[in-house]
This record gives sequence, C-alpha cells and structure tokens, in this order.
Amino acid sequence: MKQLFPPEIIEHTTESYFAKYSKGTRVIYVVVLLALLAAWAVTPFIKVDITTQGRGIIRSSQENNALHAAVYAKVQKVFLQENQAVSAGDTLVVLCTNEIDAQNDACRKKILQNQQFINDIEAIIRYEPRLVKTPKYYSEYNEYLARLKQ
Repeated sequence: MKQLFPPEIIEHTTESYFAKYSKGTRVIYVVVLLALLAAWAVTPFIKVDITTQGRGIIRSSQENNALHAAVYAKVQKVFLQENQAVSAGDTLVVLCTNEIDAQNDACRKKILQNQQFINDIEAIIRYEPRLVKTPKYYSEYNEYLARLKQ
C-alpha cells in the first residue's frame, strides 16, 4: 500500500502526537477520577468537630448561651476553667471599672454644671443678677448691661 504522506511529515502531526501520548494521559485521568470517587465515597465515614469562636458566646454541649454584659469593661480576673460546672450566683469574671467610673464622674460633673446654668438663667429671667454664679452667664449678663448703657 502506498503512503499518502512521507514519514517525516506524519511524524509531526497531531494524529501521531495523540497516538503517542494518549495512553499515558488516559492512565492519569483514570487515576485522578478514581481518587476523587474514593474521596467522595468515604465522606460519610469522616467526622470533623466544628467549633467557632464568637464574642460573648459560651458554648455548652447541649445549647448555646449568649452572654451580654450590661457595661463595657476590661476583664480583670477570670474564675472559669474549661468544662467547669457553674451554678447561679457564681462569680465568673471580675471587671475593671476604672473607665466606667471616670465616665460616671464626668457625667455627674456635667449634670451639676448644667443645673448651675439652669439656675443662672432662671436668676437672669427673674432680674436677680446677684444670684448668677457661673462665669459664663455672669460675663454674658455684664455684656448685656453694657449694651443697654450704650
């Protein structure tokens, strides 16, 4: 039988390439496919414990219990250990409240200052300037009197 193409040309064609390498790639393809099928087949038998970390969540073996603090503070001491049984009324953590105490003091001072401002405004409304005690409204009242004189 006479060949249509000379062997030099046939050697560099895609048909000869596929004939040469298709057996090796088939083996790799079958091995990968069998590995994927084996991995999929054993998934019901693999058990993985899944845990998550969250802010303010205490996880028990029965249910999740959310823990919400009434105030924001730094934790000073922790009286908990892993798998420790606790009962109602137990002290679990001690919070450092220095920042909260400072905020409360600042709020109290602001409330006192506002109350003094209210008293001064009421004294000005009643035309009793001798009862004005805060420097802010005392200077405002003096400026008002200076404008009236002009």
